[in-house]
Amino acid sequence: MYFPFINAKQYDLDALCEIEVKHYDSFIPVIIPANITSCKRNITKLISKDIYFILVLNYGKKGFPDINQITEHFIDDSLKNYKNFSIAYVIQKETEKFEIANYIQSFPTLKKSLIHGFEFGDRKLLKNLSNVEYNIFLTDFVNSSYIEQVSNSNSVLVNDGFLKQSRNVDYPPKNIFKTHLFDYHSKNAVGFGDFTIIGNNDTTGFAAFSVALHLTVLNNSSLFIYHFVSDDKDGQSEIARKYNDALTELDDFVNKNKVFITTGIIGFQESYKSGHYPGLGIPKKWSIKNHVEQICNYLSVL
Repeated sequence: MYFPFINAKQYDLDALCEIEVKHYDSFIPVIIPANITSCKRNITKLISKDIYFILVLNYGKKGFPDINQITEHFIDDSLKNYKNFSIAYVIQKETEKFEIANYIQSFPTLKKSLIHGFEFGDRKLLKNLSNVEYNIFLTDFVNSSYIEQVSNSNSVLVNDGFLKQSRNVDYPPKNIFKTHLFDYHSKNAVGFGDFTIIGNNDTTGFAAFSVALHLTVLNNSSLFIYHFVSDDKDGQSEIARKYNDALTELDDFVNKNKVFITTGIIGFQESYKSGHYPGLGIPKKWSIKNHVEQICNYLSVL
């Protein structure tokens, strides 16, 4: 099973809602609320589609809502009458034993998972928790011996495989996307995950000097991200033209190579044919859709 971590933003959740229903046999999205108002608005899209997801209670990034806010505004409010979701609690450096105990005892009607973003000291305590649905390990921050000592045959291995660049122009033509897709079974895990083509540091910066479109492709048991990047000679202007330049390269690549055609790729192809510049949020949506659908297609034929 695939567990992509998704920020509860407009185009990210639009991507989930537009992914073909058949793929949900292979993946469960892990939703990270980043802003109360916008997240409540966007999560209603998942509710309207009856999509099952895991809601993270305490992701811990600065400015993100805490567990009390998520309880008040989501679990006791917008999700009050929705049954098709579960929750997850992030173990961080400052996490105390009583906080884990409180979490396990809370929300008796909901399934619960733990996200290990730090190696918690009392591993025996975690091992003895019998009512944890998934132990989700962020493998960039915890090692294999910790996973072995804590897991109860319910491990999910998650890493950030997207090599984010500070400037779009610095992206190479392609790079390998590091993933547990090909080794999670051999590590006795029940699933794997990633942060799609966004990465674990999704920040909004200044207007870009160049446009980068990211396309996930599975090839010979390797996962690649191809980057189609426009020039930056016009500074922060001419974004529509730069988008078209990058899109032309992407369309040419798809036409010349053996690539599984996802609904994300179809979005890019239709944009190329129409010549319409949709802004940069919608191409982000197409890239997320393509990434998830490429992986789910691979899982479906195993």
